[in-house]
Parts: sequence; structure tokens; C-alpha cells
Amino acid sequence: MSLNVGYFLRANSDIYGVIASYLPPRAILVTLGTREPEEEIERARDLDFLIAVHCTGDMIRGAPRLRLIQLPGVGYDQADLKAARQLAFRWRSVFTDRRTQWRNTQFY
Repeated sequence: MSLNVGYFLRANSDIYGVIASYLPPRAILVTLGTREPEEEIERARDLDFLIAVHCTGDMIRGAPRLRLIQLPGVGYDQADLKAARQLAFRWRSVFTDRRTQWRNTQFY
């Protein structure tokens, strides 16, 4: 079984290549071609892990294999936490600084 990793941030093919090179064997990098909500929902369907600037309830509910969502930046206002809680996701915010990688972790 493969590991499907979604990287739904804008990047060029060189960046996608670098990201793919860090994935474990048999992992597949899934990216977006357009930025349409329908495509996000469709491409999220078979993901195990998602890196994106936002994650809607439709994306979460439509992805039964999804185990982890990572949002760049501070906070979690760009994710549907209600949908995540309904599917028993544990939501974690990690605050870091330059001296400490895991300074403060909060579970929701």
C-alpha cells in the first residue's frame, strides 16, 4: 500500500521534486493543477497526509484515509475543526521559535 501525501501549496516542478525526494519509498506526492474547490476535494480523497493553506469540511469528510493535516503559519482558522472532531482527529498546534523546535504543543 502506498502513502499518499498531498502538497496543496503553490510551487513549481523543481520544488515538488525536492519534496518528493524526502518522502519514504512507495510514497506518492499529490499536487493540484487548478485551485478549484472541486479539485481539492477530489485529490484529497485518497490522501493519508495533507499540507495545505486550508482544509474544508468537504475535504476532510471525503478523505477516509486522512490521518494528518498540516497548515503552514500560525493558528488553525483555515481548517474545519468541527469536521475534524467528528472524524476523531486530534488537532495540534505547535508553536516554535529559533531556539526550540517543540516549544509549546496544545491538543484540541
